[in-house]
Amino acid sequence: MGEGAARIRAILSGAVPGPSASVPPQGWNADRLNQFLAEIDDSLAAGNNERAVTLAYACLEGFYKTFASARLTAQPATADLVAL
Repeated sequence: MGEGAARIRAILSGAVPGPSASVPPQGWNADRLNQFLAEIDDSLAAGNNERAVTLAYACLEGFYKTFASARLTAQPATADLVAL
């Protein structure tokens, strides 16, 4: 097992605290994103990796859909993530 994999396993097992992240206030939708990050961190700390992955996916999907709808000049006729 490589050094990188060993560090990731240590973080996931709770042996080593993982890096923390926060979005600066001027960032797009920073409050909501910071709330999601805190919930993901709490889930990982509690050993609930499945919830952390679910929250991460929901966060990425929701923020991408919102970003795409705000930035795309030609609005797609669907809200399907793959189509966006």
